[in-house]
Amino acid sequence: MQPAFNLWDEDGLLFEDHPELFVLLDRTPIIWSIRGLRLFRPRFALLGIEAKTISTRAQFEGTWSRWLAVERQLLLSKIAAAAASPRASLEAKCLDAIANLDIERAEMLVTALEDRSRDQH
Repeated sequence: MQPAFNLWDEDGLLFEDHPELFVLLDRTPIIWSIRGLRLFRPRFALLGIEAKTISTRAQFEGTWSRWLAVERQLLLSKIAAAAASPRASLEAKCLDAIANLDIERAEMLVTALEDRSRDQH
């Protein structure tokens, strides 16, 4: 039995990874590496798609694109929840401002973080 999928562990986010590192997409059917199956199987399962049923580059890219959209929403929701907490740290609030492209607020919070850091030294 595989452990439950956890988006927040160190291997959870795929945002910047390139699928070519884990799947040979220039062949039909595509060829999965063991690491590729380990990374993509639980994510694609959350979309209701079994990784082993994906056999073409187009199928893979469509599913991967759908996953990245879900991943982004999960990440933004987690950031927003952390920033909305009554005990939210300046770091959490700054990350939320950056995620929402609120540059003015982000700069204000970075200044507060820098001031706090100077005061501690």
